[in-house]
Amino acid sequence: MVQYSNFDRVTEVKNHLKKEVSSKKRSSMRKIIRGVCFFTTLIMFVTCNKENEMDKFMSEPPPVITITQVENGLKISWNEVKGRNSYELNRSEDNFSGNTLMNFWFVYEPFYIDENPIEGVNYYKVAAQKCKRYDINLSASEKDCRSLESDVVSFNYTSNK
Repeated sequence: MVQYSNFDRVTEVKNHLKKEVSSKKRSSMRKIIRGVCFFTTLIMFVTCNKENEMDKFMSEPPPVITITQVENGLKISWNEVKGRNSYELNRSEDNFSGNTLMNFWFVYEPFYIDENPIEGVNYYKVAAQKCKRYDINLSASEKDCRSLESDVVSFNYTSNK
């Protein structure tokens, strides 16, 4: 029969506890690693879904504009584009050559009434926009937006006044 001294017994208990603690730490680390892997996979899944959404959006037909004169100006309307966040409507006096002031509006419906059209020829184009991250406080590069643009359409406006 082997006799243990108090010192041997304390050392044995201490070594046992070290093994227990390190085993618990390993278990804890495994849980953390599993959690990190889960969130990494989730982020990759969301990013892939966003890419698929962007590809699907870019395969949609671009907006086609129709313009009608109404009592209070011009009604510019276009076909709705699926998956878009917003539309950007632009107006120019010179077919967007850059020599005159251009007006633009962010619109959420597939129409807009221009209550202040310019007497004479007005040129319009609309872009349906889809962004991976849509937040007004983000820069354009952070939003990562794609656009589907219409052809430029003109309308010769004559006021009824």
